[in-house]
Parts: sequence; C-alpha cells; structure tokens
Amino acid sequence: MRALTSPIVRSATADARSAYQVRQEWQLSIADFDEVIRLTPEEANAFENRGYAYAMLGDHGRAIADYDRAIAIDPSDAYPLRLRGYSRSQREEYDTALADLDRAIAIDPQSAEGWHGRGRVRSLQQDWVRAIADFDEAIRRDPQNGAYYSDRGFARQENGEIAQAIADF
Repeated sequence: MRALTSPIVRSATADARSAYQVRQEWQLSIADFDEVIRLTPEEANAFENRGYAYAMLGDHGRAIADYDRAIAIDPSDAYPLRLRGYSRSQREEYDTALADLDRAIAIDPQSAEGWHGRGRVRSLQQDWVRAIADFDEAIRRDPQNGAYYSDRGFARQENGEIAQAIADF
C-alpha cells in the first residue's frame, strides 16, 4: 500500500473518518473519501472507509465494490475482508461472506472481530453449534465485549441451551 503523500491529505483522511463516521454523516463521509480517492487512488484505507459509509447507508453493492478495491490494493489486511463479509451477509450471500471471514481469520486469527463476524453469519444460517463455537473464540480473545456474550446467548437460546443463554445475558 502506498502511503498518502501529503500531510494535508493524511490529516483529511483521519479527520473525515473520525468526524463524519462518529456523527454518522455518511453522505459527507462518502464525498470526502471520493476526493481522497481522486488524489490517492492506491490508498486502501480510503476505499475501506468509503465502503463502510456505503454499508451504513444500506448500499452493500457499492460497499462491496470499495472493499474489493481495498483488498486488491492490500490483500494482507483482514479488516476489509471482515467488512466485505458483513456486507455480503446483508445481501444473504452467506457462502461468500463465510469465505471472506475465513480468510480474515486466517490472516489475523487473534482478532475477535473475525470470529464474531463469522458467528453472526452462522447465526443467520441458523447453524447454532458452529455460531456458538465462533462466539466462544471471540470471547476468548476479547472477554470484555458484551456484544459477543449477547450474540452467543441468542445462539444458545435458539439451540435450546437455556441455562447457558441466561448466563450470557
């Protein structure tokens, strides 16, 4: 991945990500990242962030296209694979979502987010046993994240493990 060449562009990228995404001003975020991409078309982070904004607007087709570009620029980065897996799951493309998340986990097995994302896709498929196993791995890596327990609790409840579900909730 080529570094951003201008300190102003680097600053604008960071500012746009933090300001517009925190405020959930997705259209403004997209407009800023359009400009960053115009100035530095090989900056994977700009495609990741614009893709994220598209995903938050529900435009998963455009999000996936941006994640594809980010992955092409830097195939060793697990983050856009996790994001693309999420967008694919929102389009009910579960097999390709799982393939993205498998690859993200292979690249960064210590990241709880990959395991959690894969567990969520497996929950959407009602594959409760494997979803629970993925949530277990996410919790092992990040035991402070309450969402991981909640999602595991839901999967356990759906799998008939009521006592364990209650403990998670």
